[in-house]
Amino acid sequence: MTSPSPDAMRAALPRRLDKLLADARLGSRRVIEAALAAGRVTLNGLPARLPWTLVFPEEDEVRVDGARVEAAAPAWYLMLHKPCGVLTTLSDPSGRPTVAELLPAEARPVVGPVGRLDNMTSGLLLVTDDGDLHFLLTHPRHHVAKRYRLTLQVPAPLASADPRLEQLRSGLLLGDGLGPTRPARVEVGAAGPPGAGGVAQEVRLTITEGRNRQVRRMARAVGLHLTALHREAVGGLELGGLAEGALRALTPGEVRDLYAASGGEDLPQRRALAALAARASDPRTDPSEAARLRRWLMSRGGAY
Repeated sequence: MTSPSPDAMRAALPRRLDKLLADARLGSRRVIEAALAAGRVTLNGLPARLPWTLVFPEEDEVRVDGARVEAAAPAWYLMLHKPCGVLTTLSDPSGRPTVAELLPAEARPVVGPVGRLDNMTSGLLLVTDDGDLHFLLTHPRHHVAKRYRLTLQVPAPLASADPRLEQLRSGLLLGDGLGPTRPARVEVGAAGPPGAGGVAQEVRLTITEGRNRQVRRMARAVGLHLTALHREAVGGLELGGLAEGALRALTPGEVRDLYAASGGEDLPQRRALAALAARASDPRTDPSEAARLRRWLMSRGGAY
């Protein structure tokens, strides 16, 4: 007997009504809230207006304007080559260019960037509607590797054992009260021809945490003049030859690899089940909903 896929298992998990509608691509949060408020959404034939109502996709029927809504797992997994001068945000009050302008129109209401690249940093940016993967890739305890290509202006080509690079490797304080940075991998790359201002030197830095503007602050802390910064890889996923400003969908294998790099494919199910168990035991939960949820959890024990 074939086991259900991770996506099928995730689609079957009980979830909030507004989350189910969002996963089914019914629109932005505002669109969904308006549909609920207007009574356009029904649950088992009755109007459903509360976004936090728990829905059991295998047992309940949700309709919007009479059309049945099929439960779905998150569907958008995109890799974007972010150019310099583009903000890692979906809107900007000042009208500056944002990554939203580079995304498919149908994805913009539901996706979000995974972490941030600052305005003048280019390279690999992941965009998804999968909240579990976003959490796994950005939470500091998962230590997902990210590789950057630094272009430095130095008086002379750097040796691999340069003391400043050794500081980057061993960890250093950034003055943020978080203790030293985690050990990093540093590889010395090509150096340009000598010039009046020295040479342009490439260095690849792989870190496993994501403090605010961390790479720039690390370079500044050891006295290295950084002139350009580019992210090449996240968790083993390589940007490769993707053109600047272009994007592509990740393959299912690449999504699985990202989950593995950040804690394992089973973590989303375990987190979801723990949250559902907590909801079932919360005294604030409606008694009938809590009883139904306990029955569901007991019947699915060990299934995920």
